[in-house]
Amino acid sequence: MTDHQYKGQRSTFRITYQYRNGLVGPTATKGSEVVKDDTYPFFQNVRNGIISDIRNYPRKKDFYEIFLGNLAEGTLADYPQLSWIRIKVDVPACASVRTARFATVFAEQ
Repeated sequence: MTDHQYKGQRSTFRITYQYRNGLVGPTATKGSEVVKDDTYPFFQNVRNGIISDIRNYPRKKDFYEIFLGNLAEGTLADYPQLSWIRIKVDVPACASVRTARFATVFAEQ
């Protein structure tokens, strides 16, 4: 549940990304450990970072395209090993908005 735009809103996020070519070495983590540009990040750390960013997004009234764009840019900034990311959200109809919606963004670096 994201509570984005409407309290109790349940949305489904589909995230696809691609690693840059030439990555080597062991996994790295986000946080206190420096993530090197040439090291594969562990996919679970990327996932957990995205989930945290979704849950803690400060401007709940942003349009989904702005929300997803900021999420994509933030993820690329956190993980320079990614060459691109695509984020799609499916937003089901609810009492306040009786039409299901979706948005997709693509960002690359």
